[in-house]
Amino acid sequence: TPARRFGRVLVVANSQSPMSLELATVYQRTRLLPAANILRLPFENPINIGPKDFHDNLLTPVRTRIEQLGAAIDFIVLMRGVPYRVGGRSTTSALTVGGLQNMRPVNGYFGREDYFEGALPYYGARLWLTTMVSAYTFDEALKLIEQSQVRYEDPRSAGTFYFCDGRGPRGSRNRQIEPALMQMQRLGFNAVHVPSHDLDNRNDVLAQFTGHVSLKLGSNRYLPGSIVDNMTSFGGYLLENNRQMSILSFIRHGACGAYGTVAEPTNYPGRWANYTIAARYASGFTLAESYYQTTQDISLGVIVGDPLTAPFGKPCALQMTGPENPVSQSEPLVVPLSIKEGVPGEGIGWAELWLDNQHCILASIAQLRKGTRCSLTVTSGDETLFAQSYTLDEPQDVRRVLLPFTTAKTENGVEIQLAGRRRNRLLIRWMPQTKEPKPARATLLLDTGEQTYERSMPLYLLPVTATCATLDLGTTPPQPGDQLTVQVADHQKIVRAVRGETIDDFVKRAAAYLSSLDLFQENGDWGIQLVKTGETDPHRMLRIVPRKPSSEATVDVQVTVEKQPDSGFAGSLKNGTVPWKLVPLTVIGEGVLSPFVPAVGMTTTLRIPTDQLVPGYHTLTAIACTPRGVHSIADYAFEIIPAQGQRASRIEIQETVLDPGQELAVILAPSKQAIANYPVLIIDGRPVCNWRPATTFGTLPVKSPLVSPGKHTVWVEWTKSQKLPSSMDVRTPITRSNAHDIWIRRPLAHGVHWQPKTIEAGKPAQITFKGDYLRENLTIVTEKGAYPLSRGGDMQWTLDMPAQDPGTYTLTLMGNAETEAFQALPEKLTVK
Repeated sequence: TPARRFGRVLVVANSQSPMSLELATVYQRTRLLPAANILRLPFENPINIGPKDFHDNLLTPVRTRIEQLGAAIDFIVLMRGVPYRVGGRSTTSALTVGGLQNMRPVNGYFGREDYFEGALPYYGARLWLTTMVSAYTFDEALKLIEQSQVRYEDPRSAGTFYFCDGRGPRGSRNRQIEPALMQMQRLGFNAVHVPSHDLDNRNDVLAQFTGHVSLKLGSNRYLPGSIVDNMTSFGGYLLENNRQMSILSFIRHGACGAYGTVAEPTNYPGRWANYTIAARYASGFTLAESYYQTTQDISLGVIVGDPLTAPFGKPCALQMTGPENPVSQSEPLVVPLSIKEGVPGEGIGWAELWLDNQHCILASIAQLRKGTRCSLTVTSGDETLFAQSYTLDEPQDVRRVLLPFTTAKTENGVEIQLAGRRRNRLLIRWMPQTKEPKPARATLLLDTGEQTYERSMPLYLLPVTATCATLDLGTTPPQPGDQLTVQVADHQKIVRAVRGETIDDFVKRAAAYLSSLDLFQENGDWGIQLVKTGETDPHRMLRIVPRKPSSEATVDVQVTVEKQPDSGFAGSLKNGTVPWKLVPLTVIGEGVLSPFVPAVGMTTTLRIPTDQLVPGYHTLTAIACTPRGVHSIADYAFEIIPAQGQRASRIEIQETVLDPGQELAVILAPSKQAIANYPVLIIDGRPVCNWRPATTFGTLPVKSPLVSPGKHTVWVEWTKSQKLPSSMDVRTPITRSNAHDIWIRRPLAHGVHWQPKTIEAGKPAQITFKGDYLRENLTIVTEKGAYPLSRGGDMQWTLDMPAQDPGTYTLTLMGNAETEAFQALPEKLTVK
């Protein structure tokens, strides 16, 4: 168990955009994420980022934060304002695979049916499934986050999955509709085939799959948790002028998930989700898992939506209660906790309970009782590749139960190891011995004598690719006197042909010469492979292969062939630099087994000792996870009062609604125990400043990016250390204060652009506006009157200005005084 709790989603926001920062804060509160899961980075352009800037200013900070979070991250979500295109590829996909150089024709999670975990290697590569929260307006983005939390109990009453016929070349997925309908009907869902690319007057849309440049959405009702997938070229042009329908149009009309491409996809089917996505989503997989499982080439695709959206996931039933009144520090805190399995017969995977996100109170993993029969088999067609079974002679947790099945590579090419951050899953790899292997499966049985828990998963076959340098030596044997010179970096090897030598003999000797170099030793970065291509008269090749398939490195390879005038040896090999190209090396089967376990529920009463409960405000966070990877989470807030009637540390907030840049004023009343220590101001779980001991009045300017607009929770912790702790540090203060909610007004004028700046006197005119926080029911106020804004397009707002007298006018944006800051626009309107 890590020293402190981190969430499974890393949230990346643009620190130069108040809207992006506020969306990150809302997402953090909604998903109950610790403060360390928010990464704030500056970006000038919300659309494009160059490859070098991407690597230095986005990918590297993301990698660093993931390392700091101790491999807790499964998903990354970018808030609107973070660029979504890099080097003609999508930013989300480049982050998923860890860089542009790691893009592959088949993503490592494609075709999988096991739940995703960032701690696992997928065909040797580390992945973090990435999506984006974006919308035309701030209100639409808020609605997306809110409605992504929905869970549906009854598939039949939830709504309908609509499969529409795509139009023309955008209908290449039409043939997938009938098999998809059959899948959905077997799962018990409403699914309908519509012989048109569009829907009209449907009030129950859970999903719409189609293909057209423009769709009519306004007459339909898109339910919470719904997804829309439209096959058209420019759907991923999110904040750009677009002659085809942007996927943000679907978000505007209520959808919670959509997929589009950020560059021309050339109608290549592998760059779009196949229609098995409907069954994946309906089976309880998250939005991110469903898309990455069913989209072969993700390089151009951006998924808009909360990666955790899973309206059909079946979480554990989680209940946590505690005393309603403040609890005395002299008595342990008694908290009843109840967890029940989400799906009968699957059990509970694991559970945790955290105090203040800092201290683990409970870490439980499923237990199996004595006498349980455990069996694992791996088969390919009718052939058994691996089989082992045993009976527990004492109770064991899942990790110890799975450990006896782990093995190095067997003679059948099977390798099994414990996997996942809790080591409670089996990673099974298989290297087929034939060129056309039959489908393989792994099956785990746990038989208690009363019930058998079975989990069976396919091993997914995928080519392993790497960037290699290939020397094609052809099919013709060399003649005596033919010579091959290979220079790798600063090392050179010369191979001269001898009389009677076959092409195979020559290639083996060349490989042996090169293998003697340090570059190709076991601790070197590269290896040498001998490759034959084709069934009859195959070409013989020498291939320089990186030992790590995802390696970004290459090495300079120069080749020279000198041969007799009538020799046909190495006819395909050109003298000079050998290029490095992405090639498939082999085929590997891989799967992950997460066992269903005999743990149908857990009921316990936790007694938290007094030495962990300093006086003040606290939270308990309970987390439970099913064997299918569905999480449930609950919070319980309480207050500990000092023993023996001592006064608790308190704070008061003078003004709880503030404008951006205004000072937050905090009145501190520390207890006798705390007064000689340093008060640390905490906002949303993040330490932001500290004051001197005995401070009774402290201030902090609430400026971005330190504090975003919107709602925040504020409290103070007193500590012995003068050093301001980071969001990564485990904090154990002397005491905590009570908590207050504050609101920072939204800066309506931030990022507003408008035109024209000059209009003609005596004539009405229309002025258009664009801006992050613009919405319905805003007003522009001038020295002569107030005029309403109305929506004139997806991202455009209009003001119909009546005829004005000549002069210069100041435009002030006004809205809700409680939540929005009224601000004059810096440029003035000139009437001539």
